[in-house]
Amino acid sequence: MSPATLQLVARAHAVVAWLATAALVVAAPRLIGRRRDRVTLAIAAAAALGITIAGGLGVLLEAAYRSQIRQQLFVRSPALGWLFERKEHLAFGAILLAWCALSTTAAARITREPERAKDLQRAARLAGITAAALALAASVMSAIVARRAHF
Repeated sequence: MSPATLQLVARAHAVVAWLATAALVVAAPRLIGRRRDRVTLAIAAAAALGITIAGGLGVLLEAAYRSQIRQQLFVRSPALGWLFERKEHLAFGAILLAWCALSTTAAARITREPERAKDLQRAARLAGITAAALALAASVMSAIVARRAHF
């Protein structure tokens, strides 16, 4: 990948990640509010899709990160290097939990058993809130590393 393309993908990754994080944060209160309407499902779907796209763009950047940036980052500041490494783990967790929130929200919406719907909605709330928290932490960690380590 050329440096210009790499920079374009990195910027797209950052923008999409922040937009997806915002969608997860917006979805969290709706999940807390025990709503099982179409709007909640649509927000959860947009958030899960957005965070997945951000993750896919991150995967595209992985080879360049490993070969060109990782060593320099750790040499400059081991703390920043580890912060970035942990960010990747949190982002992966956010992706998985966003899909869990979406699937349990959808399941709660279609089930005919009120007690099961209540349990599914509780699981959706926990997954959605945790996904939002992990995504926000990962986005902030990325911003800290990007601000302090310029390549």
